[in-house]
Amino acid sequence: MSIACASILAGWHVDEKSGCIMRDTIHHMGRRCRNWDYAGRGCYLITMTLRDRSKSILGRVRRSVGGEAQGSAAQGDMAHHSHIDARGQGEAVRGQGLFADGFVDTILFNEEALSRALAYMADNPRRLLEKREHAEYFHVVRKLIVRSPINGRALHFAAIGNQHLLAAPSLMQVQCSRHDFAYSKNSDSRIDARTKPITCTPSFEEKAADLLAAASHGAVLVSPCISHGEKEIARRAMSVGARLVVLLNKGFAPRYKPPGLYFDRCVEGRLLMLAPAAWPFLLGKKAMTRQDACVLNRIAQLLCGAGGAEIDYKGLVPADLERLVESATKQP
Repeated sequence: MSIACASILAGWHVDEKSGCIMRDTIHHMGRRCRNWDYAGRGCYLITMTLRDRSKSILGRVRRSVGGEAQGSAAQGDMAHHSHIDARGQGEAVRGQGLFADGFVDTILFNEEALSRALAYMADNPRRLLEKREHAEYFHVVRKLIVRSPINGRALHFAAIGNQHLLAAPSLMQVQCSRHDFAYSKNSDSRIDARTKPITCTPSFEEKAADLLAAASHGAVLVSPCISHGEKEIARRAMSVGARLVVLLNKGFAPRYKPPGLYFDRCVEGRLLMLAPAAWPFLLGKKAMTRQDACVLNRIAQLLCGAGGAEIDYKGLVPADLERLVESATKQP
């Protein structure tokens, strides 16, 4: 869906501050978990935001003498490692509520989910400080223009991360097809769609080893992370500190920040996330269609030049594919 189309459809609007195309807010209980008794006992992670994010009303975050991030609360402890620092921080916001409308609640179904939530909260001061100290890598850019080394075409993206990765002498495309995997099959010898493919095949391991070896010698890997193999190579690349460009099939929320290990690699300047400029931000996950996959793979080829993979876009006429890519990477 292009920006031009999305902006005229009912249920969508343009965010004035970011210029991002977003769905209208619908106040209903449609996001509730089915078959869950919200009136009963349960454990939840509740996320709320301040109405005015520019003010440090609830506390401050700073580095300790040892270099670790510490959070200090205005009233009481924010976390087990925080201490009280009430110097001017407890002023109430007069004339309006302290928090913005709405909240996000996540059900913590078991001890493992609770442990992850506690670890997430304990790590939040560090993440906030890292984001502030490396602000250039966490600002969502809406109008990044990249020219393809193949045909000089101007490709427009929304981006977050280290844009300088695109200037590396060598960009290598990560592309894995079904032939690189082994699949589990059911009783009638058909592929069992409920199970993940086995990626530890000789074909896949050879491809992964070649790409990671190139990365260890300075190449930047470019991946749409579509197939299980592409995701596995991205995980391996990030685990060893290789530089990575990830292509996404939807845009970024106004306050988007990379999750998990993506965040840490972004801090280090080893990650760039790109989304075609004409593909809007959507709440939740967007299903990866075959058309999306073809467009992202072609974009990766255009970015990588000589480092692009050989891909057979079965059933898709080359001229049609080029038109789809042009539509997706056209600046609104």
